[in-house]
Amino acid sequence: MNSVSGIIFISTPHFAHQSARKSIDILRATAKKKVKLSPERENEEGLILSDLSMRFEAIHLRAPALSIYESRETKIPGGRFKTKTVLVSINLLVPNFTAPNSLKLVDEKECTTHVLKEQFLPIPLDHISICQFHTDGEWSNLGVIEFVKSTLSNAHDDIKSRLESSRYQCACIDR
Repeated sequence: MNSVSGIIFISTPHFAHQSARKSIDILRATAKKKVKLSPERENEEGLILSDLSMRFEAIHLRAPALSIYESRETKIPGGRFKTKTVLVSINLLVPNFTAPNSLKLVDEKECTTHVLKEQFLPIPLDHISICQFHTDGEWSNLGVIEFVKSTLSNAHDDIKSRLESSRYQCACIDR
């Protein structure tokens, strides 16, 4: 990991501290067909993603990271967001909306990796659009270009410094 120049996460959720429900929301929004999972399976899937996130954080990556996230809400098709009518009194039926039918799936909090040199960049797209690379100009973001330029121009010195630090740490441990 010491020779990684930099990394860009494109609307990538890191679930170390998120709920299983959020992972299922993302699965449902991005699936091509309706997804039906039991509550036990939803929890299991959430735990798998949480474990992967915690393992990544445990690496303690010292390379620059750019975490890009959407700033627009994504529509969640079917399955989760149903309305039901609640009897408030004998004469009044009020719809009870359990949740909106769209939400931000990966915001700044959910894309946080806790990498030391992490930067954040909102893109004015929803989750589905941000994960598709269209050439319509929405992705020509100067923040991404500047991050890549800066990371590449500093890569040699950053990697050299990390490798020297790693060798020093290994030498201290061997004594």
